[in-house]
Amino acid sequence: MIASLSLARHPRPPRAHARTLLVASLALAPLTQCRPPDRSGAFGELAAKDVTGCCTNFRVGYDMLVTDFGVDPLIRPAFVAFAQEVGDYVVLSTRMIDEVTGACRDLALDFGGSQDDLSLKGRSGSESTYAWCNLAARRLQDAFSDALQPAGRFTTHFAPSDCWVDEPIVARCEAGCSTDTSCQEKPASQRCDGAELGGMCPGNCTGACEGSAAVPASCDGTCDAQCQGGCLGGCWGSCEGVVLTGDRCRGTCIGTCQGICKGSCTGACHYRKGGAAKCDGPCKGGCEAQVTAPKCAADLGAPRCPVDGPCEASCRALGQAHASCTPPSVTITLGEDVSRQTAADLGLQTRLRDLATHLPRLMNAAVGRGPQLESEARGAFDAGGAIVADRNKGAEGRLGLTGSACARVMLAAGEQSLQDFHIANDAARIVLRTLPVPK
Repeated sequence: MIASLSLARHPRPPRAHARTLLVASLALAPLTQCRPPDRSGAFGELAAKDVTGCCTNFRVGYDMLVTDFGVDPLIRPAFVAFAQEVGDYVVLSTRMIDEVTGACRDLALDFGGSQDDLSLKGRSGSESTYAWCNLAARRLQDAFSDALQPAGRFTTHFAPSDCWVDEPIVARCEAGCSTDTSCQEKPASQRCDGAELGGMCPGNCTGACEGSAAVPASCDGTCDAQCQGGCLGGCWGSCEGVVLTGDRCRGTCIGTCQGICKGSCTGACHYRKGGAAKCDGPCKGGCEAQVTAPKCAADLGAPRCPVDGPCEASCRALGQAHASCTPPSVTITLGEDVSRQTAADLGLQTRLRDLATHLPRLMNAAVGRGPQLESEARGAFDAGGAIVADRNKGAEGRLGLTGSACARVMLAAGEQSLQDFHIANDAARIVLRTLPVPK
């Protein structure tokens, strides 16, 4: 019963994923591609065309907004914006599938698995991702049935990343796409929905004070993540104080406070209705004074200056690709029916710490940034990709030899990026489905 929870550690295999090595190599040298993408892909008609020439201009990890792909000046802005969006999302999707693979590997080894497991033999790429996540799921199921479940239920609470759109790259992209070079675009503070606008608040914050695990925010309200201090209300975890009727806690909540948190919050602190207070971090959604260094937590509104649809979609996707985000976190606590001594005897706290360490990467891919980035990438890919494909039909000379060759590479890379986002999401869910449903 205790064997599956052994504290013995196993040597970690190298962390480098096959796609990580691929992206690294693309960042160091131009990507040369003379073969067409899979004809069964989304743009099979384009893939079937006979295009001579090679593409050495599409380079993952590089600034391509200034690249000359040799295409007609009329379509150049949309073409380079699409190229930049695809290249950046290749990096993001590769990083996400690597994070999922690494989290599954770490969980599998922490819970007694072995890198010599037969299910891992000969696996590479996405097969390796699924193999590690399936092994992690099996090891977790064994741990739950042997010790974790009989010892008592536990709760998991996910605090997703708080992200701020990279407004400068959106503005730069849109300026290159605008058909009116004299037009002055509105700043982010005027293009962002008021509930999503944030920044440093010199007065009292009336919205949400944004904290993180690294830099908690002072809080006197409801906390989206872990409350470090006093709690009045429901507590996911154990209450060190007085337990009131309805299992409400008046004291310190060791876990996540579902009531009023007085102290600091590792996520967003929402003040009570009509309340306001000084915020020592970014304030989002309302400030009694004008915020400084304004930024937006959502896609910017439509530009005022004329920008065509495909270009606008690519620029919007770039804003999310380069967004600055706080790390996601997971808080896991045992039910109150489990004494600390019982938890220590079974080694549960160590096991739960392992879960809390590795689960954020999986939850981020399955229910956090992963689905959002995939949606942004798909919207830009559908808009920009259709333009590239359509302009290649019966319009020889618009793309030219270099543009035609690069169009193939970009479409193939975009399809692979979308597939990797899907794989990361799907593989992460294999493990998450093994977790007990929270109370």
